[in-house]
Amino acid sequence: MQAKKFELDSGSTQLLKTLKARTGFTHQYLCRLAFVLSLAEAQAPDPNQYDHDGTEFNRYTLTGEWDALFVAYLREWVVGVDATGHDEAEWFCAHINRGLSLLARRVRALADVAALVPAPAR
Repeated sequence: MQAKKFELDSGSTQLLKTLKARTGFTHQYLCRLAFVLSLAEAQAPDPNQYDHDGTEFNRYTLTGEWDALFVAYLREWVVGVDATGHDEAEWFCAHINRGLSLLARRVRALADVAALVPAPAR
């Protein structure tokens, strides 16, 4: 993935502030959770539904030392759903935007974060 910077949707920027107040997590951790939560959804997000008027992030600030892992997750998702019409950077940003919305609906307090982890298979 070539993009080094991302701009979130203006609504997603507000959700980040709300989620930080609810959980105490930094924006980086919240965006990471949002990304993987969105990847788990059955439908692809629509990159065209999000503006680019929100907070700007350096990609490495969001992904940290796990950048290669996040890129690999995205590439596997792109191949799995045969995503065309947008580049990886647009998909990455769309997943974070959608994921923040999903996270805001599921997390009202820090204790709710644990419920996002699926129970182990038996």
